[in-house]
Amino acid sequence: MEEVTRVLDSSTSTLEEKERATDQLLLLLSHEDKHPSNSGELPSVPQTVKQCVGSLIQLPCATQPDLRQKVQAVWAKLVSQFVLTTEEGKTQASESFDNMCSEYIIPLIVSEDPEEEVNGLLFFSILCQTHKDLANSLILTAGALDRLIEMSKTTQDTSDKEIKRLSTEILSYVMADPLVRKSIVKDGGVDALFVLAESGPLDVRGRALSALGKLAAQDEATASSVLRRRTLLKELGPLLQSEGPSQTWGIEAMVFLSLHGEIKMQLLKEHPELVEGICKVRSSDLGVLYGTAAIILNLCRSAADKQEVKSKNLDLDSEQMAELQKLMESLPEAARPARNGVIDAGEVKVVSSLRALLIEYGAVKTLLSILQAFEHPSASLLSIVTEAMLLLANDRQNHGRMLQQGGAKVLVRLAYQESEVVARQASQALAKLWISCNPSLLPEAIVIDSIRPLLKLLKGDKELLQFESAMALTNIASANDEMKERIIAEHGWSDLQMLIFSDNVQLRRAGTEALTNLSTCETMLEKLASGKGTNDIKVFIAMSQSEDLPTANAAAGALAMLTQIPEISSIIVEESGIDAILAALESSDNGLQHRALVCLQNLVQEPKYAIVIRTKIATRKALKVLNSLKSSTSPLGQLAATVARTLTTTTSSSS
Repeated sequence: MEEVTRVLDSSTSTLEEKERATDQLLLLLSHEDKHPSNSGELPSVPQTVKQCVGSLIQLPCATQPDLRQKVQAVWAKLVSQFVLTTEEGKTQASESFDNMCSEYIIPLIVSEDPEEEVNGLLFFSILCQTHKDLANSLILTAGALDRLIEMSKTTQDTSDKEIKRLSTEILSYVMADPLVRKSIVKDGGVDALFVLAESGPLDVRGRALSALGKLAAQDEATASSVLRRRTLLKELGPLLQSEGPSQTWGIEAMVFLSLHGEIKMQLLKEHPELVEGICKVRSSDLGVLYGTAAIILNLCRSAADKQEVKSKNLDLDSEQMAELQKLMESLPEAARPARNGVIDAGEVKVVSSLRALLIEYGAVKTLLSILQAFEHPSASLLSIVTEAMLLLANDRQNHGRMLQQGGAKVLVRLAYQESEVVARQASQALAKLWISCNPSLLPEAIVIDSIRPLLKLLKGDKELLQFESAMALTNIASANDEMKERIIAEHGWSDLQMLIFSDNVQLRRAGTEALTNLSTCETMLEKLASGKGTNDIKVFIAMSQSEDLPTANAAAGALAMLTQIPEISSIIVEESGIDAILAALESSDNGLQHRALVCLQNLVQEPKYAIVIRTKIATRKALKVLNSLKSSTSPLGQLAATVARTLTTTTSSSS
């Protein structure tokens, strides 16, 4: 280490020798892991390392790009050894490291010597990325922030261009801190950033736009002054379609800008080409792809969606959430939880139109390709993609195109993830798709793989998810007998039957409709005919008398199909099914009357049932209804006439 320091300090050392010494220093640091294994103590900075830092800051990095890159690598390694990350994601370092940074960095930044400034900025940029709490603290001391803003305005030679790039980059990093944002707004930094965004080199524009995107969250006044400047989105277009660092910064800028409803409105009305550009971003940089997914999610989310997510996280209903909001507003300012920014995510109508535009430009394909680019997608990426898909599925108009773009395929994959939240959201999105789309249009394997996640939703305690799942399963069961059998094999019958006992009328209806569609599969017919499903038949008889007409119609529909099977008909009659059928006939609802007539037509083919029906109907309102209906020439009247005629014929011949 001493020899390296000697070479770096020597005025007689050539540039090549200093570059080799820098490489050697990086190698030495790589072999000296300062992190304690289990002690939990923060590592102190040895004197030898401080000497190396003192030597590094004297190197001519401003005018030597290769050397600058090597020194930046040394800074990164140095910081990684002395900065620890806690379980909560906070960064911390020893007092000796903090003091070293304060001693060496701030004097360099406030210096007016280009070489010193570049060295200070290089180190500070690394610090912003690895120990942001210290970076934010340092930037607010000794005039560093003011100097940073001044440096970002430089327009002179090569070293000044590097200073401009680095200073703008640091401004973007530190902008996450509300105190920094407040100071920048107060000191006129907004205009300086706009100048950089509009007229700076391409690699500087992205950094400036990123800083402005974060700055817009400071408060409503700042958001208004930043977001209504139309140059923001105009400058972003070339960055999104570029490559390398410029694209990376453009994506980061868009991640923050896309949070705001004002930007969503501008994209929709003035810059739809940018929405298309976002959906067509191509890059081998996984960070760019991750950011693209985050942008799509932001554009899909309205202010109402954000509130709904918050209420779900707190497990509150809308009424409770409103009460909580009132309580928070009534608290004194000092007693309210700290907020790092204010964001209006936009109106539902605007965001819904934006979702349709995203679908038009292939957003689902984009999300699928992003997932495929990651060998092992992180939990956060899976969460981003899943929520975006769910929000896109909220609008029924998008469902067809979502399926065309592979939406069901990606959602099935996500529905089997270990994360409970990801699996639940993906399953809900699947439910929304299968409620409205024809399952016969997709490969059977995808539909079959959807069944288990949908049934899992039924077992939860969220009524909306149970309802949507039941509706989806009803539609899937209507596709063919194989789908019915698959649902039964996954214990879907008992899961759906649990909904029948819910206090929620819509859940009872959805459960009844699903069971009706399943009742005609071979497995269920065999069970019902064998006498092992008597309780299931009782459920249909009971639900056919429900006050909710759709529920009654569904149950009566099941009875209409089941009365075609003699073995099942006998059980229906034994369980007072005829009384329920006649009650349905007495209804004023034509659909219910039609189903009752089909049941009667099936039953009266058997003389002993015809006699029972004739005896019962004679003392009921049902006889009057039957006679009234048969006088009509409508299909319902013709069916009633057939039933009456068959009833008369069968009972006459049997007597």
